[in-house]
Amino acid sequence: MTAATVLVEAIDGVPVPAPLALEAGPPPALGVHDWPAETYHRDPLRPWGGSASSTTLRKILEPGGPALVAWERAHPTYRDAFDFGGAAHTITLGKGDEIVEVFADDWRTKAAKDARAEARAAGLRPLLSKDLVRARALAGAVREHPLAGPLVDGRVGVPERSVLWMDETTGLYCRAMLDVFPHLDDPAPIAVDVKTTESGLDPRSLARTVISYGYHQQAAHYLDGLASIGLVEARFVFVFVTKTPPHLVAVRTLSTAFLELGRARNRRALDSLSWCLESGRWPGLPAITEEIEPPAWATYQEEDA
Repeated sequence: MTAATVLVEAIDGVPVPAPLALEAGPPPALGVHDWPAETYHRDPLRPWGGSASSTTLRKILEPGGPALVAWERAHPTYRDAFDFGGAAHTITLGKGDEIVEVFADDWRTKAAKDARAEARAAGLRPLLSKDLVRARALAGAVREHPLAGPLVDGRVGVPERSVLWMDETTGLYCRAMLDVFPHLDDPAPIAVDVKTTESGLDPRSLARTVISYGYHQQAAHYLDGLASIGLVEARFVFVFVTKTPPHLVAVRTLSTAFLELGRARNRRALDSLSWCLESGRWPGLPAITEEIEPPAWATYQEEDA
């Protein structure tokens, strides 16, 4: 298995649109890149067989994950929630996709839908006026926070830099785009990722959020990327901020145990992705019949009724 292996886009034998033809020239160099977000998310290594992002590694471990990964590579999706989170990141970090304000109450009218489609076609991020107000308030809460503010204002690093490296075990290219990429000459480098959330910020709620969204995998993946360029002592910090006012902010790091759990899952994910690429198979759910049991909470709820 080599990093130049061509993606075979098929889901249980059903072909989907093929990737771009292999380029004759060399792939991008390993190391740090200042790629625009659109370039990063389209995967700059796609013409050479593709690269593994944290999103890919999280997705492939879900039930039917290989089929989901193959489909989403060929059919990228957009959601309004992505636009809000992306706009909040742009305003908070001072870098990102350009925001286009859509002067409408919602997306139900034809004019609003057309404006949204035109913005996305131009590589811009459409946002309703009311959501832009929310995004600015959320960004302000982060930038004014005594701990989060110094993490996103340029003191510890630069916004939205990417790192490209190769997984030594599988030979796959890996990529990561960090919200705040640490200064290379910092003796105590800190990488930062800003997360908007609708969950609570107490320790138990945040632990569930980390597990649910695979943030421990993301942190481990990004730290491995930083280690590949020599930043082996880098710390990874999450800035959580609630989507709704008053936009509470929590600055948190993950324990060593949490990071090792994420790193173990990433290893399984990379091995699975390597197998899919090597075999050309992207299996979905197994063809079996299973019995579904009620969750414990439903049983307790009925007994207490």
